[in-house]
Amino acid sequence: MIQASFVKYSACLLGCIMAASTPATADGVRATDAAARTTSAVRARMSAAMTGLARYKMSGSLDDIARASHELRNSLGYSEVITLSTPELVTLRRDFVADYTALLSVLDGLEDPAFVESDDRYQPRICFMPPREPNGHQAMPCADPSEISDPATRAAYVTALQANATRNRQIGIQRRLRLVDEGVTTELQLVLQKFHGRAPDDSRALDAIVQKAGIREIRRVAIRAMY
Repeated sequence: MIQASFVKYSACLLGCIMAASTPATADGVRATDAAARTTSAVRARMSAAMTGLARYKMSGSLDDIARASHELRNSLGYSEVITLSTPELVTLRRDFVADYTALLSVLDGLEDPAFVESDDRYQPRICFMPPREPNGHQAMPCADPSEISDPATRAAYVTALQANATRNRQIGIQRRLRLVDEGVTTELQLVLQKFHGRAPDDSRALDAIVQKAGIREIRRVAIRAMY
């Protein structure tokens, strides 16, 4: 009788333990599955964003770089960061740095380091004085080439107009590059801020990624300060 009671008590105790532990185990599995789905979704969004780099290589439009940067920034929300494990956060941060430095490397290859927008040398020139003709006639600034009668003087003026148009286009491109550059750099900083306080220091690996991108030293220093 005593033995039967003991067996019944043991079975009941085992059942209670299993019942108590099963929900916790199930919750852990669900949390792991949810984190995996979040990571997968973030990576899918990052991959879609980086198609902008491929589009840029086809179009040459800086808008594609700017769009890629913006979509990368939106690939990871703060609400998602808190659901991810430390290893997942470390890996994602490395991937974000690699993607952003790939975009910045493109900009580095296009930017003129000597360009300073406030410098008078880099101000667009709308009009200038045409060359004086051999007969002493001096056309007004911004004159149409047809107003110059001497063929050689007119040809020289047309050449100067074309060179000025090219110069103005280059200045416009450099100004646009600076705007896109500022946007990409700011968005990288905003992305890295999402990892602050959540992911541990990973400077050595991140430094290696930044170094591999081949970007300018001044930019590497600025990025290092972000993480």
